[in-house]
Amino acid sequence: MATKQATAPPNGAAPQTNGRSFTEEQIALIKRTICKPKKREATQDEIDLFIYQCERTGLDPFSRQIYAIFRYSKQAGGEVMTVQCSIDGFRLVAERTGKYIGQDGPFWCNADGKWSDIWTPKQAPTAARVVVKKLLAGVVGETPAVAHYSEYVPMYNGNPTGQWGSMPALMIGKCAEALALRKAFPAETSGIYTAEEMAQADVPRPSVVATGAPPASAPGAAEPSLSEERVGQLVGGIKALGKFPKLNLILGSLGIDAIDENSADAIMARLRSLTEDQADRLGVEIEKAVVAAEQDADAERADESKEGDES
Repeated sequence: MATKQATAPPNGAAPQTNGRSFTEEQIALIKRTICKPKKREATQDEIDLFIYQCERTGLDPFSRQIYAIFRYSKQAGGEVMTVQCSIDGFRLVAERTGKYIGQDGPFWCNADGKWSDIWTPKQAPTAARVVVKKLLAGVVGETPAVAHYSEYVPMYNGNPTGQWGSMPALMIGKCAEALALRKAFPAETSGIYTAEEMAQADVPRPSVVATGAPPASAPGAAEPSLSEERVGQLVGGIKALGKFPKLNLILGSLGIDAIDENSADAIMARLRSLTEDQADRLGVEIEKAVVAAEQDADAERADESKEGDES
């Protein structure tokens, strides 16, 4: 039976697989049931990207360890794909590196800034913290991450939705763990997010503007605006990234609207519209993508050099 090997990522770097490959029948099944937009068929690029992420991480889409979510983007004028996985999937990817040696936490913080390893109050914690431990050259390194409840909780009609209302400590703890694992293992987990981290993106947005509040486009309405210095920093990262499609994939993975055209004016206008938080997250992901591309290129050159020596 024919198999499809790892598809190269959009930036042309050599894929780093964990030995998983898919038959043509399995790829067709993924297209019909897993990588499936609501109002159209997935494009070949979307299928290729999802298959690449499955093979890069070694996660099983048929066990729901990794899956594709399509959300409507007003900027793109249609659905944009985000690759997500379960927190168990993140743990599995970290464990397979052979460098993950566990974690401390989660710990939860109250409004007074006091941390605890157990959460008993009825109200939601203010934040959660996890410290991932990673072994490097015989030395244990610690990677902490803090997730603030207010930045992740999905709200509808003034109330937390789903499990965020009944189990807030568990949900924000998962967000903190995912953040820490992504920081500790960026090459293996960049561009992939957990359902808990993306919960806000799934909340229905009100279509009616509240009485007395000006619409976003009205004169005097507050608009996010980055400083020219911050925009310049992002532009430098984008130039190092070098691929416009890759930039839009990163934007989509962060729940940020894509850029319609590959032009300097369009890119600059989109960057200026970002909030500081969006700019910070975008900068981190661009840096991770650049580092991963450089590592892949170094590995490819090393392989070529080895082949030359052997010949």
